[in-house]
Amino acid sequence: AAIRKLYGRKLEVMLRGLKEYMPSGIRWVEPEGGMFLWATLPEGLSSPELLEAALKRRVAFVSGRAFFPDPKDGAPYMRLNFTHPTDELITEGLKRLGAVVHQEMASRLDRSGDPDRKKIEQAVRGDLVGKA
Repeated sequence: AAIRKLYGRKLEVMLRGLKEYMPSGIRWVEPEGGMFLWATLPEGLSSPELLEAALKRRVAFVSGRAFFPDPKDGAPYMRLNFTHPTDELITEGLKRLGAVVHQEMASRLDRSGDPDRKKIEQAVRGDLVGKA
């Protein structure tokens, strides 16, 4: 009973942090028990690539690839542990992880082939000066 109460409180800390720090597009399953929470990344993001960026910010998760017979099927998933870290570390970890997810989403948009990007680059270089 004491462990269920402790894990329940830590889960609530994680759920609050996810709601506060994660961008829209990321989804998660609220577990009814256990020690982990599963999250699904927005389309186009890959948990192995995200893990590399997250580790640079000193935060970690387990890529969903470890849990699928065909690892590529697990790429959009991550498993987050809420039982071991303190409440403060859960919150700090989610701040860092949220920042990484936001950055990766922005980077993906930068690489998405925005039709105005070429004109913006030309304008920055001064190539459009004197042209209509």
